[in-house]
Amino acid sequence: MMKNLRGQKSLCLLAWAICAIAVMATVATPTIRADIMLFQDTFDVGGIQCDITENIAAVGRQSGTIVDNLGPINYWTTVYWGNVIGGAYPDRLLNYNNYSAAPLINFNGYSQNGLAVDVDVNCYSDVWHSITIGDLGTDLWSAAPNVTLITMYDAAGSGLGLWQLFENGSLITGGALPVDISNQAFHHYKAVLTDPTTGDADPFNGTGQTDVAYYVDGSLITTYTAGAVGGLSNAYVHQAAWGWFNESDNLTVTQIPEPSTLVLLALPGLAILWFRLRKK
Repeated sequence: MMKNLRGQKSLCLLAWAICAIAVMATVATPTIRADIMLFQDTFDVGGIQCDITENIAAVGRQSGTIVDNLGPINYWTTVYWGNVIGGAYPDRLLNYNNYSAAPLINFNGYSQNGLAVDVDVNCYSDVWHSITIGDLGTDLWSAAPNVTLITMYDAAGSGLGLWQLFENGSLITGGALPVDISNQAFHHYKAVLTDPTTGDADPFNGTGQTDVAYYVDGSLITTYTAGAVGGLSNAYVHQAAWGWFNESDNLTVTQIPEPSTLVLLALPGLAILWFRLRKK
């Protein structure tokens, strides 16, 4: 009888563990999954000054699975020397007023379960920083398909950090940030793009929808569904400054793994648990 009770207890514990992992996989959000780094640019070029399109193969500058497979990725830019690395600000990117730059890679080929875009930004007073995701060469004023998230510290006006969201050249929404970015230091900006449509987890395949979640220093700022029908198709990632210039660093694009990946990662732990329970 005691042995049967122990066996039943073992089965109950194992069933509970499987249910717990299933729940974790169901409720997990893109912000807590172990993302797969596709591309990162640290803008480290040994302290020299150069255009963003130069020294792309510098040791320690670019990494990620795309770079491993294709080699260093060059940039599309609005104008040569509009986005500069180094000088008085070594190993970081200076985005000058109205000039945009984007890695020359369409991340829509890697977005099966969603994408996350991360960048560290030092946004000077009254200067907007923008992240634009969509067709190549787009920015917050472009009518071509894109979504743009802009952030600034409004020293001359409200004295608050402000954000706005544009789609295809039109202002959609905006407001005050719940976090303080007034200290002229680097802050972490993150955009997470997913498609919750049943049977379609790709936000950039032109079907379903493209959901955007925007975070500053870990705080959720806004969520939005981009693209009236089918969502966005292209996933070029642009940065720009509006008003003067700002500094950015560690531009990173990651692919969000499918929820089942979390269950697979937990299977070895379940096997160990089962073995130990069987021995008791």
